[in-house]
Amino acid sequence: MCARCGCPVYVKGISDENIPKENRIKGIVHHKQYLNNDNIYDENITLNESNLEGICIDCHNQEHFKKQMAIRNGLTFDSKGNLIKK
Repeated sequence: MCARCGCPVYVKGISDENIPKENRIKGIVHHKQYLNNDNIYDENITLNESNLEGICIDCHNQEHFKKQMAIRNGLTFDSKGNLIKK
């Protein structure tokens, strides 16, 4: 489940393979404290479970692109994370 909106998500290699992917949208493991050149090798930030959350691709895009346009006009992402025309 997305930690933000609660929708069912699928993260390849992590999610239970017995639950059909078509019942979920693509998810991602998000670092609450953003990774950068200064902390990329700090395991307390990169691998610390308290700094990670599972969220859907829509919530992830809102987090990272809320102040800027994530995609070109006339394009959007479908529920599986594919780029499509609006």
